[in-house]
Amino acid sequence: MRNTRLKSWVTNLNFPDWTVIIAIGAVSFLAYGLLIPQLGFYFDDWPNVYVLYTRGDLWEYLKFDRPFSAWTFLVTAPILGVRPLNWHIFTFIIRCLVSIGMWWTFRQIWPRRKTEVAWMALLFSIHPVFTQQSIALTYSQNFLTYALYFLSMGSMFAAQRNHRWKWALFSISLASTVTHIFTMEYFWGLEILRPVFIWIFLNGQSGKAKPQIKETLRIWWPYGLIFLIALVWREALYVVLFGLTETPNELKWVAMLRATPVEAIRQLIEVALKDFSHVMFSTWHNTIQPNLFDLQSNFSIASWILAVSAASGGYFFISKYQPKDNEAEAAARDPKWPLQAIWVGLSIFVVGTAPIWAIGKNITLGKFSDRFALPAMLGASILIIAVLAYLRISRWHKIWIVSILIGLAIGSHFRTANDFRWATIKQQRFFWQMIWRAPEILPETPVFSDGAVLSFTGDYPTGFALNLLYADGTESPAAMPFWFFELDQDFHRNSRKYLRGNTVRDDLRNYVFSGSSLNSLVIQFDYDQGSCLWVVDEDHEIFTHYPPLIQTALPMSNLDRIVYSPTTPRTPPEIIFGEEPEQTWCYFYQKAEILRSTENWAQIKDMGNEVQKLDYSPNNKLEWRPFIEGYVHTGNWNTAKDLTVEAFNSNPQTAETFCALWRGYLDTGLIDATGEVAIDEVYDTLKCHSFWSSK
Repeated sequence: MRNTRLKSWVTNLNFPDWTVIIAIGAVSFLAYGLLIPQLGFYFDDWPNVYVLYTRGDLWEYLKFDRPFSAWTFLVTAPILGVRPLNWHIFTFIIRCLVSIGMWWTFRQIWPRRKTEVAWMALLFSIHPVFTQQSIALTYSQNFLTYALYFLSMGSMFAAQRNHRWKWALFSISLASTVTHIFTMEYFWGLEILRPVFIWIFLNGQSGKAKPQIKETLRIWWPYGLIFLIALVWREALYVVLFGLTETPNELKWVAMLRATPVEAIRQLIEVALKDFSHVMFSTWHNTIQPNLFDLQSNFSIASWILAVSAASGGYFFISKYQPKDNEAEAAARDPKWPLQAIWVGLSIFVVGTAPIWAIGKNITLGKFSDRFALPAMLGASILIIAVLAYLRISRWHKIWIVSILIGLAIGSHFRTANDFRWATIKQQRFFWQMIWRAPEILPETPVFSDGAVLSFTGDYPTGFALNLLYADGTESPAAMPFWFFELDQDFHRNSRKYLRGNTVRDDLRNYVFSGSSLNSLVIQFDYDQGSCLWVVDEDHEIFTHYPPLIQTALPMSNLDRIVYSPTTPRTPPEIIFGEEPEQTWCYFYQKAEILRSTENWAQIKDMGNEVQKLDYSPNNKLEWRPFIEGYVHTGNWNTAKDLTVEAFNSNPQTAETFCALWRGYLDTGLIDATGEVAIDEVYDTLKCHSFWSSK
C-alpha cells in the first residue's frame, strides 16, 4: 500500500518555477561546495591577501587598471577578513546568485520558454570551461560584477512589466549598471548586447515579431550613455587623471588592424574559431577523458559516483519541472525561437569575448586564461539548449542529454577542486617548512627556485605569500623585503651576470623589490617526489640530484641571510597558512639543517636519536645527510654508516652523493679506528672505489 502511494506521489509530482533556484544551488554545491573547507588561497589571491592583511592602500594598489574595483574589498574584507573559508563560501554564494540572475533575466526575455531557460541556467551554473572557482578571493570581484550585470538587466525588464515599482526598479538597474561597468571590464561585451535583449523582450511582450526600434532606443539610451562615459573614462581621462604613461589593456588588435588589416582579420578569425571550439567542445570532451576512469583510485570512483548521481538527480528534476504556462502550445506559436536563441548564443559568444580579443588575449592561451570565458560560457549554455530545441528529437532524449552534461560537469569540477585541495596541502607544508628552516630572513633577499614550487601559484604570488609569511607589521608598499624568482625566467640566459652580483628587481603595481643576486636563497621543493624543502648552497654541491639550473645557481645562495633566533620562534598567521602540520620527518630535517649550518653536531646527534626512536625516515634518503654528519662529528661512526647503507639500499643512485660525502671525511682528521672500519664498509657497499676510479 505504501509503495503504491509513493509511486503515485512520484508520478504526480511536479516542480514549480521557483524550484529552479533550489536546483541551481544544489548543482552548484555538488560542483564547488563539497571541498570548500579544505581549500586555501591561490594565484592572485596572495597579492590581495597581502594588501588586506597589511592594511595596504587598495586604491593605490588597484588604480593602474581597475581603481573602482577597490569597493568590492572595502565592503567585503571587513566582514570576511583573510580567512580562506569565508571567501570560498562568499564567492560560492555570489556565483549561485549570478546563475539565478541569469535565469531571472532570460525568463523575462523569453517568457514562453521557461523550461529551456531553466536548462540554460543549470548548464550556465556549472559549465566546465571555467576551472578557477577555487581562486575565491580574486574571482569574488568577477562574480560580484557578473551578478550586478544580471541585476541591472533583470531589474530593467522588471521595470517595464511592473508599473507600480517601475521607478524603484529602474533606479536599481541604473545603479547596478554604473557599478558593474566601472568595477571591471570583463562584461562590457555583454553590455553592448543590451539593446538586442531589449528588442527581443519587447517583441515577446507584444507577441508579434516586428521591429520595436523606437521603444528599444527609449529604454536603452540611459544605459548607452553610461557605457559611453565609461569608454571615455577608460581610454582618455584615466591616463590623464592618474598620470599613467600607458593605457591598461592596450587595444593591440585594433593597432594591428590599422597596420596590417588582412593579417589582423586572419588572426581574429583563427582565435575566434579556437576559442569557440574550446568552449563548445573541448571542455566537454575533457570531462570524459579515458585516464579519468581509474578504478584503483577511491577518489576517481567517488567522482564518477557523484557524476552519475548528479545526472540522475538532474534527470529527475528536469523531467518533473512543470512551469505554469502551456509551453507546448507556445512552442507551436513560435517555431522560429530555436533559431533566434542560436543567434543570441552565438552573438553573446562573439560580442562577449570581443573585448578580450581586442587586447590581444584569448581563452585558450595561458594557464589562467579560462577566466576570459566567463561571458562566453553564457553564450555557450544558451547555444547548447537552443541547438537541442532545434533538433527533432524527443523531449526525453533532450532531458537525458542535459542531465548527462550536468553530471559530467559536476564530476569535472569536483576533480578540479580536489586538485586545489592538494595544492593547499602542498602550500601549507612548503610555508611551514620555510619557517622551520629559516625562522627569520634578512630584508632584500630574493628567493630562487627552478620554476614554480607551488601549483596554481606563480612567481609574484609566491613572493607576496613569502612576505606574508614573514610579515612583522612594518611593511611598506615602497619596498618589499622578499621576492620569489624562477630561474628559468631570466637566470638561464644571464647566469654569469647573476653569479657576479646583479641587482635583482621586480614589482607589481605599487609594490617594489630590489636586492642583490649574491644575497639570495636558492631552494628546491620536490614535494611530489616525497622530498622536504631544501635550502641549498655551495656546500650542497655533492648533491648531483639537483636540476641543472639549481646546480648553476648554487654560488648565489647565501645562508647568512637566514637569522636564527631560537628564543623567539616565528609563528606565521595560522588564519592564512593553516595550523602547524604535525612535526614529523620534515620538521626534524629542517631543524637538523639549521644545526648543521651552525655546526651544532651534538644537538644533531641527539635529534637523530629522537628521530630513530620515533621511527621517522625520509622518503628521499639524501635527507639523512645532516644526521650522518652529526654522527660523524660526534664519533658515532657505526650509526652514520648504517644510515648511509640504508639510503644506498633504498636508492642506489645516492651512491655518488654519499661517496663524495664520506670521501670528504678523509681530510678532516676525524677518523679514528672505528671510523676507518666504517668508511671501508661504506666504500665497499657503495662501491666507492670503482666510482672514484672511473672519475
